[in-house]
Amino acid sequence: MSKKKILIVEDEIIIALDLKMRLENYGYSVLPIAGSARDAVDYAESHRPDVILMDVILKDDETGIDAAREIKRKSSVLIIFTTGNPHLLYDDKGIKIFSETVLSKPCSDQELIGAIESDPFA
Repeated sequence: MSKKKILIVEDEIIIALDLKMRLENYGYSVLPIAGSARDAVDYAESHRPDVILMDVILKDDETGIDAAREIKRKSSVLIIFTTGNPHLLYDDKGIKIFSETVLSKPCSDQELIGAIESDPFA
């Protein structure tokens, strides 16, 4: 397994730190944690992660979906959505907004690592 750089976008610090610890235990390099959609876009541009773990609901005016749209306009980085509300990633016709993987919170290490290592661009 290569040492992929991972950006965690999560506004709940306990969840973010838990993800960070779990990922580091598997040998991944974890970038500074982004707590907002704006930080996610800025960090994605400045740090160029290999993978982004993107929470859908953030505490600011923009969502993880908004951040993902902006990031995808500039990059083909793998975004893995993490959410307790997976229905938010579907439009009103039930069509998935993004083709990215969606992990329901909480996810197991096996699900998390499997999603990260399934990167089609690796």
